[in-house]
Amino acid sequence: MATIFLGEMISVNQNPWNIKSPADALFYEEKGALVVDDQGIILKVGSSDLLCQEYKDAKIENGEGCVILPGFVDSHIHFPQMDMIGTHSGELLEWLEKYTWPMEKSFADPEVVREAADVFCQELFKNGTTFSSIFTSNHEHCVDILFEAMYRHGARAIVGKPSMDQNCEPTLAISAEEDYKEQLRLIEKWHNKDGRLFYSVTPRFAPACSEKMLEMLGKLFRSRSDLFLQTHICENQSEVAWIKEIFPKDKDYYAVYERYGLSGERCVMAHAILCTEDERARMLQGGTSVVHCPTSNLFLGSGFFPLMKVAGSGMRVGLGTDIGAGTDFSLWQTMSEANKVAKILKKPVHPVHLLYAATEGGALCFGQHDLGRLEAGYKADFQVINPGKNTLLSRAWKKYKDPVEKLMALIHHADDRVVSKTFVNGREVYSV
Repeated sequence: MATIFLGEMISVNQNPWNIKSPADALFYEEKGALVVDDQGIILKVGSSDLLCQEYKDAKIENGEGCVILPGFVDSHIHFPQMDMIGTHSGELLEWLEKYTWPMEKSFADPEVVREAADVFCQELFKNGTTFSSIFTSNHEHCVDILFEAMYRHGARAIVGKPSMDQNCEPTLAISAEEDYKEQLRLIEKWHNKDGRLFYSVTPRFAPACSEKMLEMLGKLFRSRSDLFLQTHICENQSEVAWIKEIFPKDKDYYAVYERYGLSGERCVMAHAILCTEDERARMLQGGTSVVHCPTSNLFLGSGFFPLMKVAGSGMRVGLGTDIGAGTDFSLWQTMSEANKVAKILKKPVHPVHLLYAATEGGALCFGQHDLGRLEAGYKADFQVINPGKNTLLSRAWKKYKDPVEKLMALIHHADDRVVSKTFVNGREVYSV
């Protein structure tokens, strides 16, 4: 039996980077209806009056006073760093030494991981995030436990075990041979589990990987056409300089990944702030996607990602909270900071561009062509928000009639307080 979800609706139903007026990509229905079948697929979207007549036998979920939007895609986030948000330190490399390695070292205890995994899942859902690309610690049990929690809670996710054998906390280093064995076990157990959980090959970042490790990871990634790859690139000036010391034969950071087959389609690289024009051109040509992480970049003082320039070139760009250098699980907050960064660069971004990057744009980075829209044929991953739960948002919502202005109000006011329900595959996974 179909279910009809009623409420205002906002979605970006075409790529706004491909059209002259981004506002034309915004779908808005004041009295909307979302029809979902029992397999969790969207059947129709449109006027509540028309669709309630067409589907007279459907179950009705009345969302009066609420707004339905696609679930968010968090394209880059670190599970072990959840409790590090807001820690005090300097730039990236100092922050890794002072906080990241000790925190990830604590995940050697399965009980620590197990307790954190349930909280992590709920934080994603309560912020409207239905699909995420996640770094764990490099302990095999950490990946296993997080996958178990994601499976139990009904989440959609790509999860990877960060590979590193040098330039890291010694107790976190692992040999390429042992890492390969552990990853094979995880892939066999979890990859494409229930059609919503997937494994990603995950070089921590090139400085943490020996040439032997990178060679192994390239072999593993190319061994199957359906695996994903996630990593970091060109986040910080000291990091880029370090790359030149460690890999003097390679002309730039991206060339290190290219040399080992760690680039191209299904490869997603976070930050990319300091990529050269040549690096970006090669990434675009090869099909590599990038993730903009503005709250993290600002927190660590890493720099400003040129979103309009990169996405405008045709490259796929998602948004990531990058918890815990990132300061909030909310993609709304991430969009708000991305908007400010774009203004600093004198290349303002349209709010429709931002919502697209947080939904379908992020999904397409991972080759998911049926996520991120309120449209027939797409998976019913969506969030129901109540603007009335935030006083300032409620006032703005009543004041503005233009859908773009409403969207802008959400970007700057919405937070976890306004999320009433979250659905994955048409199944409720969170409610308050």
